[in-house]
Amino acid sequence: MKNVKLLFILLAIVMTSCSTDSEDIITQADLTLDTATRTAILSELETTLTEQKRVLIKYEDSKVIEIDGEMFLRAWSGDFVTTTLLGKGKDGKLQTRGVSCTTTACSGIPNACEPNERGYCSPCTGGDCTKTTTEDDGLAEIGE
Repeated sequence: MKNVKLLFILLAIVMTSCSTDSEDIITQADLTLDTATRTAILSELETTLTEQKRVLIKYEDSKVIEIDGEMFLRAWSGDFVTTTLLGKGKDGKLQTRGVSCTTTACSGIPNACEPNERGYCSPCTGGDCTKTTTEDDGLAEIGE
Protein backbone atom coordinates (compact mmCIF):
# COMPACT_ATOMS: atom_id res chain seq x y z
CA MET A 1 0.00 0.00 0.00
CA LYS A 2 2.89 2.35 0.80
CA ASN A 3 4.42 1.67 -2.61
CA VAL A 4 1.17 2.61 -4.37
CA LYS A 5 0.96 5.92 -2.47
CA LEU A 6 4.61 6.63 -3.21
CA LEU A 7 4.05 5.88 -6.89
CA PHE A 8 1.09 8.30 -7.07
CA ILE A 9 3.08 11.02 -5.30
CA LEU A 10 6.02 10.60 -7.68
CA LEU A 11 3.69 10.60 -10.67
CA ALA A 12 2.02 13.81 -9.46
CA ILE A 13 5.42 15.48 -8.98
CA VAL A 14 6.57 14.49 -12.46
CA MET A 15 3.33 15.69 -14.07
CA THR A 16 3.40 19.07 -12.34
CA SER A 17 7.10 19.66 -12.99
CA CYS A 18 6.76 19.27 -16.77
CA SER A 19 6.57 22.59 -18.56
CA THR A 20 6.15 23.87 -22.08
CA ASP A 21 8.07 26.45 -24.07
CA SER A 22 4.96 28.39 -25.05
CA GLU A 23 3.78 31.16 -22.73
CA ASP A 24 0.54 31.41 -24.67
CA ILE A 25 -0.87 28.06 -23.54
CA ILE A 26 -3.98 28.60 -21.45
CA THR A 27 -4.68 26.17 -18.63
CA GLN A 28 -7.81 25.56 -16.55
CA ALA A 29 -6.40 27.92 -13.89
CA ASP A 30 -6.36 30.76 -16.46
CA LEU A 31 -10.11 30.68 -17.07
CA THR A 32 -10.63 33.72 -14.86
CA LEU A 33 -10.18 37.31 -15.90
CA ASP A 34 -8.95 39.87 -13.40
CA THR A 35 -11.86 42.16 -12.37
CA ALA A 36 -9.92 45.35 -13.16
CA THR A 37 -8.95 44.01 -16.59
CA ARG A 38 -12.53 42.93 -17.34
CA THR A 39 -13.86 46.35 -16.29
CA ALA A 40 -11.28 48.17 -18.43
CA ILE A 41 -12.04 46.04 -21.50
CA LEU A 42 -15.81 46.51 -21.17
CA SER A 43 -15.56 50.24 -20.44
CA GLU A 44 -13.45 50.89 -23.54
CA LEU A 45 -15.84 48.82 -25.67
CA GLU A 46 -18.90 50.62 -24.28
CA THR A 47 -17.42 54.01 -25.20
CA THR A 48 -16.25 52.93 -28.67
CA LEU A 49 -19.42 51.03 -29.62
CA THR A 50 -21.76 53.75 -28.30
CA GLU A 51 -20.02 56.16 -30.71
CA GLN A 52 -20.04 53.68 -33.63
CA LYS A 53 -23.63 52.46 -33.23
CA ARG A 54 -25.10 55.75 -31.99
CA VAL A 55 -26.92 53.71 -29.35
CA LEU A 56 -26.03 53.53 -25.65
CA ILE A 57 -24.10 50.33 -25.01
CA LYS A 58 -23.93 49.37 -21.32
CA TYR A 59 -22.96 45.77 -20.61
CA GLU A 60 -25.22 44.05 -18.08
CA ASP A 61 -23.43 40.71 -17.98
CA SER A 62 -20.20 39.10 -19.15
CA LYS A 63 -18.36 35.80 -18.85
CA VAL A 64 -15.17 34.12 -20.01
CA ILE A 65 -15.83 31.28 -22.45
CA GLU A 66 -13.75 28.82 -24.43
CA ILE A 67 -14.57 28.05 -28.06
CA ASP A 68 -12.45 25.65 -30.10
CA GLY A 69 -9.47 26.08 -27.75
CA GLU A 70 -9.56 29.89 -27.83
CA MET A 71 -10.56 32.08 -24.88
CA PHE A 72 -13.10 34.92 -25.20
CA LEU A 73 -14.87 37.47 -23.05
CA ARG A 74 -18.53 37.54 -24.08
CA ALA A 75 -20.66 40.50 -22.92
CA TRP A 76 -24.34 41.39 -23.32
CA SER A 77 -25.99 44.82 -23.65
CA GLY A 78 -29.68 44.51 -24.52
CA ASP A 79 -29.80 42.81 -27.94
CA PHE A 80 -26.07 43.38 -28.55
CA VAL A 81 -23.56 40.60 -27.92
CA THR A 82 -19.84 41.39 -28.01
CA THR A 83 -17.15 38.71 -28.13
CA THR A 84 -13.57 39.74 -27.35
CA LEU A 85 -10.56 37.54 -28.10
CA LEU A 86 -8.40 36.88 -25.04
CA GLY A 87 -4.90 35.52 -24.65
CA LYS A 88 -2.42 34.88 -21.90
CA GLY A 89 -0.41 38.01 -21.08
CA LYS A 90 3.25 38.24 -20.10
CA ASP A 91 2.10 38.30 -16.49
CA GLY A 92 0.38 34.93 -17.00
CA LYS A 93 -3.16 36.33 -16.74
CA LEU A 94 -5.86 36.60 -19.39
CA GLN A 95 -5.74 39.87 -21.37
CA THR A 96 -7.46 41.24 -24.44
CA ARG A 97 -5.92 40.53 -27.86
CA GLY A 98 -7.45 43.81 -29.05
CA VAL A 99 -10.14 42.41 -31.38
CA SER A 100 -13.86 42.34 -30.58
CA CYS A 101 -16.91 41.52 -32.68
CA THR A 102 -20.43 42.78 -31.90
CA THR A 103 -23.74 41.56 -33.32
CA THR A 104 -27.48 41.40 -32.74
CA ALA A 105 -28.59 39.18 -35.64
CA CYS A 106 -26.01 36.44 -35.03
CA SER A 107 -25.98 36.51 -31.24
CA GLY A 108 -27.40 32.98 -30.96
CA ILE A 109 -25.50 31.38 -33.85
CA PRO A 110 -22.38 29.39 -32.88
CA ASN A 111 -19.11 30.52 -34.52
CA ALA A 112 -20.74 33.59 -36.09
CA CYS A 113 -19.31 37.05 -35.49
CA GLU A 114 -16.38 35.85 -33.38
CA PRO A 115 -12.87 37.33 -33.52
CA ASN A 116 -9.82 35.32 -34.50
CA GLU A 117 -6.04 35.63 -34.17
CA ARG A 118 -5.73 37.24 -37.61
CA GLY A 119 -7.90 40.16 -36.50
CA TYR A 120 -11.07 39.27 -38.41
CA CYS A 121 -14.62 38.49 -37.33
CA SER A 122 -16.16 35.26 -38.57
CA PRO A 123 -19.03 35.80 -41.05
CA CYS A 124 -22.54 36.61 -39.87
CA THR A 125 -25.43 35.79 -42.19
CA GLY A 126 -27.44 38.66 -40.65
CA GLY A 127 -24.75 41.05 -41.84
CA ASP A 128 -24.58 43.16 -38.67
CA CYS A 129 -21.20 42.02 -37.32
CA THR A 130 -19.09 45.01 -36.25
CA LYS A 131 -15.36 44.62 -35.67
CA THR A 132 -13.79 46.80 -33.00
CA THR A 133 -10.06 46.98 -32.41
CA THR A 134 -8.54 48.20 -29.18
CA GLU A 135 -5.03 48.20 -27.79
CA ASP A 136 -3.95 44.84 -26.43
CA ASP A 137 -2.76 44.67 -22.83
CA GLY A 138 0.88 43.60 -23.09
CA LEU A 139 0.39 40.10 -24.44
CA ALA A 140 3.23 37.78 -25.16
CA GLU A 141 3.81 37.41 -28.86
CA ILE A 142 2.60 34.13 -30.27
CA GLY A 143 5.47 31.69 -30.39
CA GLU A 144 7.56 33.61 -27.86
